Amino acid sequence: MRIFITGASGYVGGVVTEHLVRAGHEVVALSMLDGLNEGAAFLYTSTGLVYPDTQGATVDEEHPVDPQSPQPFKIHGERQVLDAGHVAGTVIRAGLVYGRAGSGLLQGMLASARQQGMVAYIGEGTNEWSSVHVDDLAALYAAVLARRSPGTVVNAAGVERTPMRGIVEAVAATAGARAVSVTPEQAAETMGPAAAMLTRSSPLDSAKARRLFGWNPTSPNLLDELTSGSYVRASA
Repeated sequence: MRIFITGASGYVGGVVTEHLVRAGHEVVALSMLDGLNEGAAFLYTSTGLVYPDTQGATVDEEHPVDPQSPQPFKIHGERQVLDAGHVAGTVIRAGLVYGRAGSGLLQGMLASARQQGMVAYIGEGTNEWSSVHVDDLAALYAAVLARRSPGTVVNAAGVERTPMRGIVEAVAATAGARAVSVTPEQAAETMGPAAAMLTRSSPLDSAKARRLFGWNPTSPNLLDELTSGSYVRASA
């Protein structure tokens, strides 16, 4: 199959490209939705952050998106893809992507922990996040392309729901730093708008991706990857 991909040099895009090439596909990396042929498959990478903060209630793809999302451009991108009449668009809303020592959030936490000797969670840090290993996410892309379901939106996350405190403590352990709690007021002062994002909890239900595409995440979970996997090896 000849597959068009944007962002092929990025974190997720690079691993997706690797998986597709390994599967024998021809990958072409360009830009512009209008450049696609009629009926071409187009997969758009979105995020679970398009959902509102449900304070721990699990969300599936039928849940309305949040107009005040921290990443409103993702909602705009989703609409462009799903409304483009000449392509067969599919939207994948991913949880926190991790693995292969990547992820902007985790890398930022690790760098800050090494520099400052500490890394913070907010309040009790009990708000839970969904996550997905980058290799499992790439496998979902390949499965969607193989089974094609135009106009479909699917969540992508493993079954684990990880408290933010657990993520921070794992980062601290890997970086040789301390995990500390800060108040919401302190977080707002030092982290700015990121503080509100880090207290969110909208765990993702990925049953639809499993049902439609036979997707079965098998990679190590987030905490194992942080404390004994690629992030440890990268810092050795």
